[in-house]
Amino acid sequence: SFSNMTIVSTSITRLCDGLQLAASVDDGQLNAKQKNEAKAILKQLTSSSNHPRLHTIEDSTHRYNILTQNGVIYIAFCEKSYPTKLAYTYLEEIAKEFEMQYGREVERVERPYAFIKFDTYIQKTKKVYMDTRTSRNIDKLKEDLHDVQQIFRSNIEEILGRGERLETLSAAGSALRSESRKYQQQTVYMNRMAAIKKWAPLIIMALMFIFYLWWKLF
Repeated sequence: SFSNMTIVSTSITRLCDGLQLAASVDDGQLNAKQKNEAKAILKQLTSSSNHPRLHTIEDSTHRYNILTQNGVIYIAFCEKSYPTKLAYTYLEEIAKEFEMQYGREVERVERPYAFIKFDTYIQKTKKVYMDTRTSRNIDKLKEDLHDVQQIFRSNIEEILGRGERLETLSAAGSALRSESRKYQQQTVYMNRMAAIKKWAPLIIMALMFIFYLWWKLF
C-alpha cells in the first residue's frame, strides 16, 4: 500500500543500454506487477529511436513520469493523484544534481547501480516534494515548467502490448537469422562437395602419374 506516499520510487537509467545507474532504496516496496511494468517501460525506451523528453505512462492507480535527458532516463513512479507538473519539477531537480555530480562518468561505468550513493540526495529531495500543500510546492505548481505542455502520454497497456509485439518480432527475426545461417552452411557444404566431385578424378590421375614416374625413375 502506498497510501502515505505520493512519489513512490525513483530510478535513473542509462538510455543506450538500460544500465541502472541509481535508484531510491524504497524500490523494494514495488509489487511484482509494477516491477514487470517498469522493466517493460525501460525495455521500450531503450529499444526505441524516438525519445520524447517528457513522457507520462498511466495505469489505473499510478503514473510513471519519465524525463529523458542527455542520454539518461529519470523515472518517478507516483500515485495518480500526485500532480504531474510537480513530478516533472522534481525530476528536473534530480536530473540537474545528478548531471552535476556524475554527468562525465555516465558513459564510462559498467556495473549496475554505480551511483547508488545518489539515493541520499533522492530521499532528501523527495521529502521536500512529498507534501503538495506546502507553500513551496504550491509556488512550483504555479511556475511554468519548461515544455510541460509537450508531455507525451500513453497507457501502460499500450507499452506492454508493444513490448509483446517487439518480442514476437525479435523471435521471428532470430528464427529467420537461424534459418539463413543453416542455408548458408548447406550452400557451402554443397559447393565443397561439387568441387570435390569435379576435381577428384583429375587429382587421382595426377597422383597416379606422379607415383608411376617415381616408380620408373627410382
